[in-house]
Amino acid sequence: MRCAAAGKPVYVEKPMAMNHVQCTEIIAACRSAQVPLWVGYYRRTLPRFLAVKDLVESGAIGDVRMVITRQFQRLPSAEHIKTLPWRINPALSGGGFFFEMVCHALDFLDFVFGPIETVRAFANNQGKAYHPEDIVTASYRFASGIYGSGAWCFAADFDEEYNEIIGASGRIRFSTYAPVPIRLCRGGTTEEILIGDPPHVHQPMIQSIVNELNGGGRCQAPATAAPVPRGYG
Repeated sequence: MRCAAAGKPVYVEKPMAMNHVQCTEIIAACRSAQVPLWVGYYRRTLPRFLAVKDLVESGAIGDVRMVITRQFQRLPSAEHIKTLPWRINPALSGGGFFFEMVCHALDFLDFVFGPIETVRAFANNQGKAYHPEDIVTASYRFASGIYGSGAWCFAADFDEEYNEIIGASGRIRFSTYAPVPIRLCRGGTTEEILIGDPPHVHQPMIQSIVNELNGGGRCQAPATAAPVPRGYG
């Protein structure tokens, strides 16, 4: 907000703020100062994510019916937890691993399908290794009419993570975090599309911001497009 008051363009990391109220305050401050505001959801500019978006928009799997997200992760050791205090300290991060990590997946789905308008969710702390919840389940509906569901557990005995977009004539599976091949399944066959990440994953987004500031296009991650936290309980 001090940067906005000084007339400087503002780029903030995600999560954008500790809660929804702070997010709206940042947006209002930048709007009042007439400076641009971006949030660091850099996956909106990475080639492999744009390839997923292109597959959806080109009709590769027909009309989209729903999207499923799964993330299961081993409970960190006590020593590992000591090295990541801010991610699991709500006073510093606003929440735990879900709050800090899963926003990348939800933001990309927002980028492809538009905003989520209805959510039903449950959350709990089952592993008791730290204060925030380590398990979340959710069902939701996009304003566009597409349905979604998610299950995230950070106290499991194995590691697995993927998103799957289900269409009328096929499905697409991809990872939010690992540059593994995109899997396009249709007509009983599976095609793997391997697109690696650039050496510096933030670079495409930062370049798009530089281009916008120089009058050469628009960055795809303005704060008013990216999802913002609605609170944390």
